[in-house]
Amino acid sequence: WQRASLLEIQEEKYRVVYNPPTATMVKLPPSPLAGMTLYPSLQFDFASHQFSKFFWFKRKQHEWEERFANQLHTPSFDDVGHKFKLQVTPGSETHPANNDDVISDDVIIAEDVSGPVLPARSSYLFDCRHVHTTKKCSGDTFRMVCFNILADCYATQDFARKELFPYCPDDIIKMDYRIQLIQKELEGYHGDLICLQEVDRFVFENHLVSSMSLQNFAGALATKKQCKEGVAVFYNRDRFKLISVENKILQESLTTDEVNKDLLEKVSRNQSLKSSVLQRGSCVLLAVLQSVDAPHRHLVLANTHLFWHPRALNIRLIQVSLLHARISHLSIGNTSFYSGVVTPIICGDLNSKPASGLCDLMQDGNIPTNHADWYSGGITNYHGGDWSLSHDMKFVSACGKPTYTNYVTGFSDCLDYIYIDPRMLGIKQVVPHPPHHLVTMHTAIPCVTSPSDHIAQVVDLGWT
Repeated sequence: WQRASLLEIQEEKYRVVYNPPTATMVKLPPSPLAGMTLYPSLQFDFASHQFSKFFWFKRKQHEWEERFANQLHTPSFDDVGHKFKLQVTPGSETHPANNDDVISDDVIIAEDVSGPVLPARSSYLFDCRHVHTTKKCSGDTFRMVCFNILADCYATQDFARKELFPYCPDDIIKMDYRIQLIQKELEGYHGDLICLQEVDRFVFENHLVSSMSLQNFAGALATKKQCKEGVAVFYNRDRFKLISVENKILQESLTTDEVNKDLLEKVSRNQSLKSSVLQRGSCVLLAVLQSVDAPHRHLVLANTHLFWHPRALNIRLIQVSLLHARISHLSIGNTSFYSGVVTPIICGDLNSKPASGLCDLMQDGNIPTNHADWYSGGITNYHGGDWSLSHDMKFVSACGKPTYTNYVTGFSDCLDYIYIDPRMLGIKQVVPHPPHHLVTMHTAIPCVTSPSDHIAQVVDLGWT
């Protein structure tokens, strides 16, 4: 079958459209909040946001009143109690919806209706932080955000509701509510690189991809082994170009990557320790990004969420050593693939306190055999023999060592980091944390004013 524009069968003529633009999903929030952007969940076949048309309608009494022809709409406090409808006319580069000569029969218009707009809070925990990020970065400076957004698959467990977040009402802990705050918080940071942890696959596919695409971001998700959540990276397409991206399951990297041969030999000396390491499905999303403003500069960005258990400090040391090996390979051993200056960044929820061996290894470049963290798993998991670890890179914590980045009832500490090479990147601004009295206003976080139990790490970095 050759591409054609007309098909004739027994004197009947039919117009032929090859790969017609189609909106396979249009979905609006069931409980939209006043002052929050209405980000539609969109999925297309042979279409994109850029070439599609968006029409918003507001329900007044028994009629729909056309209001806006924009991709996004933010209901005001005057809209409380009203519903909104979005109609999407899908379009592509070859069949743009904004072209007057498009025949309406070619395209099926998709639509959805929101729930009634609900009243919102007068302020949110992140508002005081947005004061520092009203201006976007440009030129040699870019803004980076690292944020554990609290996966829905954990937040809605009985244990979480009863033990971790008993103070948080059920309707507030639900993702339908929290995703609106997450999107509002990320939007206000005006970041160029956004690294997220505890991202449910359905949240990535049905919410974040659409909302970030409408803000000119592209992204990728890496899920843990046999798990519904993982880590995600989004980059501003005006600031960065993606060269490569990969998901590394750390336990698989230990057993299959040649660069980890020596480390595997050490781990294998204790079968109990080896079993503990290989049971963990932690992953790292590795992205090589090229600066649009300075094309000779590249980032090797590693976003990860390491194993959480308080007595697994030894496991996390091994995990971060695996991460170092892969970062080093991409930064130093693979420069023929991309020329120019290559800068590593390691970020994420490392589940490690500032005084931990992991943070010592990150910043000092080595950790001795007799470090206390090697004994954290008890005698059965103690390695024995020479177990010093080292790496040839140089890192500092760009956001320092705040008192806490995770705050729930019964626990608070610094667990989240953005590690940079100070020889290649300078710290221009660290966005301060919200005041403690605001964090505890509703006992702890998450709460009605904050979507996660973690506080986002936000920093402006500049090429040196």
